Parts: sequence; C-alpha cells; structure tokens
Amino acid sequence: MNFEKFSKYEVSWPSALVYIIIIKLFGAFFATEVFSRFSPLIDANYYLQGFYYDDAALRTRLIQHIVGLLSYTGGDFFSHFMFGLVSSVGIFYFYFSGGRGWLVMSALLFPSALIWTSIISKEAIYFGFFSLSLVIWSRFCIDKLSRIDYFLLAIAVVVCGLLRPHYTVAIFWLFGSAFLLKKIGWKSAFILAATMAVFAVCVYFTVWDSLLLRGFGGIEPTARSSRFEEFGISQDTGSGFERYKSLVPLGVLYGVVGPMPGEVVNRIEFAPFFVEGVLIMFAPLLAMLLVRKLNVNFKLRYFLYFVICIIPCCLLLMVLHAPFGLMNPGSAVRWRVNFEAAFYLAPMLLYLQFKDAPSS
Repeated sequence: MNFEKFSKYEVSWPSALVYIIIIKLFGAFFATEVFSRFSPLIDANYYLQGFYYDDAALRTRLIQHIVGLLSYTGGDFFSHFMFGLVSSVGIFYFYFSGGRGWLVMSALLFPSALIWTSIISKEAIYFGFFSLSLVIWSRFCIDKLSRIDYFLLAIAVVVCGLLRPHYTVAIFWLFGSAFLLKKIGWKSAFILAATMAVFAVCVYFTVWDSLLLRGFGGIEPTARSSRFEEFGISQDTGSGFERYKSLVPLGVLYGVVGPMPGEVVNRIEFAPFFVEGVLIMFAPLLAMLLVRKLNVNFKLRYFLYFVICIIPCCLLLMVLHAPFGLMNPGSAVRWRVNFEAAFYLAPMLLYLQFKDAPSS
C-alpha cells in the first residue's frame, strides 16, 4: 500500500481517547502480569509500598505522594493505569487540537513504551509531557501558537525539567532552532552549529563528570543484565571508573539500541527490544526516505527543519544518554523511553503539520 494513502486514515479525538484507554489498560495488565515475571518492577513496587516518602530527591517524593493518593483511592492497578493515561497526554492533545493521523497513535505501541509508560514510573510522566512538547513544537514550526499551547508548553518544560533535566535540553534545542529557522532560514545553521559547540564545551567542563558518576553508580553490578563483568569493570575502584569513561562513547549506540545481538542469543526475551532499538535508531532516516518518495510540495521545507532541528536533537539525546545506556541494556531501554519519541514521533508530527497546512 502507498504510504501516502496509508497515512491518510484518520482518528477523531473521541475515538483516540477510547483507543488510548484500551492501549493503557492492556499495557498495565501486560506489564504487571506478564513482563514482571521476567523483569521485576522494583521501583513501581517500592512506590506502592510507600518506600520513597523520605527520599532525598524532590521529584521522587512528589511521585510517591501521587502514588499514595492514587493507591488509596483505587488500588494498585488503578495507580498504574492513571500513570498510563498521563503518559498519553501529548498523543491525546494532538487529536484533541485537530490532529487526525492515526499513525501518531502507534507511538504508544512500541514494546518499551507500552511497558514503562503503562506503570508507575517517572518515564510515564516524562514521556507524556515530552510528547506534548513535540506536538506543540511541530505546530510552532509552521504556525503561531495559541495561548493554551504556550501554557501547556510551560507546564511540559517544568515537568520534564524536574524529572529529567539533561534530556529536557532537547526541547529548548527544538524550539530555539525552529525559531531561528523561521526568522533567517538556512543561515541559522551557522549560528546553531556555533551554539551547539559552545554548549558541548560547557557541558564537558561543568556537568559531564557528574553525569558519568550518576550513570556509573546507578547500575547494580550484580544485576543479571549488568555488563560490568563483560567490560572488565569494578564499580568499587578508581580504575573501574576510568575504564567506564573510556567506554562511554559506546553508550551512544548501546543506549538507544539496548540489548546487543550476543545478549539476545543468551536471553531470547531481549529479541523484541533489540529489534525495537534498531528501528528507533534508524527511524529518522526512514522518515526522511519516506518523505523523499512522496509527491508533495513541502519537501524542501520539511528537510530543512528535519536536518536543522530533529537530527541535532537526536544526536544530542544520544550523547546525553550514553552514560546511562552503557552498563545495562534493561536500564538503557527504560531510560531511553523518556525521550525516544524525538526519533519517531517528531518526524511524523512535522510531516503531518506540513501536510495539513493550508499552504501545502
């Protein structure tokens, strides 16, 4: 079937709400009753047990209070389901504000997103508000935003900044690059390249070591999927940390793909996550090739935003995620869920906005 015809199937916002509820009910059931048998939902269970009320991190305490209220109101499954609904806020807003393309709904069906955004988790909340920012960004690229757009964007940035500040940098890049592109066109590429270079230097000399320490110390060496032994790293030694630092560039690949082929052979349950990771890694390229084949009059403008906004955004996220994606494929995949929508949802939303624009 021709992709252009395939993408024309439409979904109204009431239908979208029904689909979201069905998907999230299934996701919560699958995660708690099936997936949990292979990988325990440790954090979610700790939240349900009230383990984090005295945690040092404000974001963790806030989520603990939310879970406590939800659990008291409707029980464990209800709590998971409500987090699942929050994870869908961006997708729902797309349809509620006039979007119709059914493919946007598919963002909720990727295996990792289906699991980790359908249970109690920071990933569920971040995914929802990060996706919301992408929906608003795609509209910003070709049109003026409404007051409600700006209001929701402000909420999204605050929530994302509270939960995962390092990934939230990508939102500022998307809007900043789109703003300059609208103002001065392709010449903005030079300004943005210089900005990215300055940002990289600042990150390296200010917070990079802190990110490395968090990534290194955040993984349990004795976990079944841990790569400490594979890489010959001891977490308790300075030489182990130096070895980890030397391997962090591998995290750019490992962090997005997740399990590698050898790990899939040893643990067949990793297979769908490996396939998913490869698809997500190459999703921007696939989107570009698909649009290139379409008979549309906005190709040049689409590719301009694609190359200047989306590609640097994805590369930035890959680098920032590298310290957290190296030492454990399960953790790499889970934390990737926070921002993975930038790889497949952003190109899709941008295409749909251009396609539906009056000038197109």
